[in-house]
Amino acid sequence: MVVNNVIQMAEQRELFRQAIIASLRNWDILKVAVDQEWAGENSAAIRDWMPDAVLQLFDKGDKVYPDMLDDYLCDIMAQEFNAELEDKVAYFPARQILQFHEDIATGNIERLMAYIQTSTQVEPVVHTFEPEPKEIQVDEITADMSGSRLDNNNNNN
Repeated sequence: MVVNNVIQMAEQRELFRQAIIASLRNWDILKVAVDQEWAGENSAAIRDWMPDAVLQLFDKGDKVYPDMLDDYLCDIMAQEFNAELEDKVAYFPARQILQFHEDIATGNIERLMAYIQTSTQVEPVVHTFEPEPKEIQVDEITADMSGSRLDNNNNNN
């Protein structure tokens, strides 16, 4: 019986961890920070580490409040991504994570499972547009100050 409880707790913890991952991956400011590499080439690794850092807050056993989690997420963004965020920018993911924690505690995991499933089904695709370099022939056309074009061959003044 004790073994079953331990297994169930481990499964719930992993389910909660997956919900945190999904919530943070859907957080717009974190997406931008990773896409634009605000922390350099380690940006994605920091994003992937953040759920475990958040999970540790809950592992301590103290009550976690929305403002506390909001501040914690903003502190991580400041320390790791050098991003000073406005107050309450992380309130939505903080509140969402706390709701997931409550869902786990009450055994109401249907919404949690649905969120995880829909969040992981479609992985965001980042398109990088790199225009092909065009070769410009400076000898062919020269622009004068008025914007009109003069052919170099006729410009023998």
